[in-house]
Formats: sequence, C-alpha cells, structure tokens
Amino acid sequence: MLRIKHEQLEHFADLARGRFVAIMSTYLREEFPDRVASMNDGALTGWVRSGLALCESVGVTSEPEAAQLLMLLLILGPALEERFDWARPIFRRRDLSAEGKVRAIIVAARAAGLPIDEVVRYPQYSALNGELPAPSELSET
Repeated sequence: MLRIKHEQLEHFADLARGRFVAIMSTYLREEFPDRVASMNDGALTGWVRSGLALCESVGVTSEPEAAQLLMLLLILGPALEERFDWARPIFRRRDLSAEGKVRAIIVAARAAGLPIDEVVRYPQYSALNGELPAPSELSET
C-alpha cells in the first residue's frame, strides 16, 4: 500500500497555492487594472498570498470560492472582519460551506449597500435559492 507522508501533502499543497497565487495575480492585473495599479508585481503577489491566508483561515479553501473572496477583498479591503461587524459571524459559522460563506458575504455586503457587483463573477453567488438566511439572521452558531 502506498502511503503519502504529511510532508509530501504539504509540498503538493504549497505547489497548488503557488499556482493559484500566480493565476490570481495575473487575473487581477488583467481584469481589475485600476484596482491593483498601485501594486507592483511583488506587492500584488504578496496581497494575493495574504488574502489566500485569510481564505484558508476562515474555511474558504476551494479555488472558485477563494478567487471570489479575493475579488471581494479588492472592494471591501483585506481587514474584512475588522471593518464590518457582519463578516466575523459569517466566517465563524460551521454550518456554512465555503460557497455558503462567500454567498453570505455577498448578501451582507449588498444589504449594507456596498458596491461589490463589479467583482461578483459567479452568477450562482447572486442567485439565492433559499439556502441562506437573511442578512439579519447571519450570526454565530
């Protein structure tokens, strides 16, 4: 039986993170040039790495959801949990998947009147089909 060591898993995870950071940095530079114009390539890569660390810390680890959350951070700022009192309870919810957390952030940001539509890239995040509670019900569970 083939056994993969923890160190090997970490190595592959690091490779995947590096690939994702490179792809997202290029994507943000191409799709949102005005929003990232103040960052040189090294700074943008650092910003994406930092944003990815936030994603991982709140359980948003699948690439599509991490990419969407990174794009939201362009508008909402990297200190999302400190700036908006509705963000931390969403991120702490154990009953929400990565997609559920991103969708809940979108719902709450829109309810707060924040201009996020330019960065919402996946239509399914905008179409609520009754699985998410209303923003007033988004609290820690």
